[in-house]
Amino acid sequence: MAKHFYSYQFDMPYRPTYLRNWEVPKFYCPKPRTRHGRTQIIANTRGHILPGVPRPPCNPFGDFIGTWDMPKKITREVANQLNGMANKKAYFERCAQLAATPPSTKYQAIKKSETDQQSRDKESEKRLSEDTISLPTDTEPVIEKIICPIHDF
Repeated sequence: MAKHFYSYQFDMPYRPTYLRNWEVPKFYCPKPRTRHGRTQIIANTRGHILPGVPRPPCNPFGDFIGTWDMPKKITREVANQLNGMANKKAYFERCAQLAATPPSTKYQAIKKSETDQQSRDKESEKRLSEDTISLPTDTEPVIEKIICPIHDF
């Protein structure tokens, strides 16, 4: 061992230039960008939110889940909820259905539940607004263009 030991004595072989780990430096603007618009005051001097200010629906303390809040065993369902995959199952099923449809109707998909709900709402409004018998009208269903990112053509 060397007579004069220092902490970086064996550090040279592990430096990025010796390991060929070159990094491109991140670009930073020389001056910060100017802000556009005005600052909106939402609290008084005591820190209380003013009346009439819209409040977000999320928890103000965040959505952090600590170790003690977790279940003893993490099953696939819990993992999907934590990853956000629980809601994506229907999305992937819809993508698979769109992939299986013939090319002539690939870009047009009718959401039956929404059109049925809209027709029910229209019928109930007609019943409430008119006391007379209403004649059925020819209305075309709402066609929504759904593009799947997996099977986009």
